Amino acid sequence: MKIDPHILPLEGCTVVVYAPRTNEPLPVVYMNASRPEDMHSYLPKLASAMGKTIRPAHLVCVMPTDWNRDFSPWEAAGLHEGSAPFSGHADERIALLCDCVKPLIDAQFPTLPDAENTMIFGYSLGGLAALYALYECPDVFGAAGCLSGSLWYEGFMDYQR
Repeated sequence: MKIDPHILPLEGCTVVVYAPRTNEPLPVVYMNASRPEDMHSYLPKLASAMGKTIRPAHLVCVMPTDWNRDFSPWEAAGLHEGSAPFSGHADERIALLCDCVKPLIDAQFPTLPDAENTMIFGYSLGGLAALYALYECPDVFGAAGCLSGSLWYEGFMDYQR
């Protein structure tokens, strides 16, 4: 299946959608990636597997402004003495996704907009933010992928309980 990249204008951020060539409504996976370009090495493998071993989906990357800012759920000390603290603005990122990006994607692409077909995925602190988004917005996100997630984040295990 062929996947085409689309760059969408949205004030204050860059949104890149990797959309399979189809008019069929598809699920959407929001990717907490550091750079949309990081997807390029995975796209050929994903494209060849879509429709065969994995379900086709639109992949949406919204570049973070600041990794530690956008993906930290609340303020926390830096990992090491002298390192920058985490500023805790994941709620703003989630609001951006839910209130601005998702409506834009659902309007411009054939999507299955319900929570069951809307997922969020991330690696490291992006994985932590994906889990946090699932907890905070279960009516929007029906599943989260957390690859090597930063579950060490101060207070997160208590939050999950």
